[in-house]
Amino acid sequence: MQKMNYLTRLALANIMVFNLAVCECNAIDTKLDRSLRSNKDGATINQGVWGNVWFWEGNWMPYSGQIAEPRGNKITPVIREIFFYKATTIQQLIPYHLKDGPFYSFIPTELVAKTSSNVTGFYQVELRPGLYSVFIKEGTVYFANKGDGVGRLNTVEVQPGKVIKLQLDITYKAGY
Repeated sequence: MQKMNYLTRLALANIMVFNLAVCECNAIDTKLDRSLRSNKDGATINQGVWGNVWFWEGNWMPYSGQIAEPRGNKITPVIREIFFYKATTIQQLIPYHLKDGPFYSFIPTELVAKTSSNVTGFYQVELRPGLYSVFIKEGTVYFANKGDGVGRLNTVEVQPGKVIKLQLDITYKAGY
């Protein structure tokens, strides 16, 4: 009976440690959210996409129960050109081979709209209903780092009369 109590206590201790780790990760997210402006009140469009462009740097892996932030990591709002193409698959793209990140030198699908973020990272663009792939201009190449599970990159779907928030994170200088 005492052995079972020991195993029960061990299991409960593991559950508590796991819950503490999850809470710590949520605390990191909350702290980051407070330190960066979301620009939620800046959107003035009636249909389309708005969001923020943030540049991530550093090693964001948690270590020894410590949060990642104290190790010199940064998230910075940035000014960038943002391009909205008809939904584009990774097979359609011409990769640009750099050591870091998913970059592309040419996007063969139809360019529908482009906009720029401002100094706080905020951007917005009016778009017709449809499915789009979003690319961020980094120097002379295009950055896109998220797939949708069926081969399309950085997709967002605009619905009639809806404004969608799309956070754009440039992460090629960050480690997870």
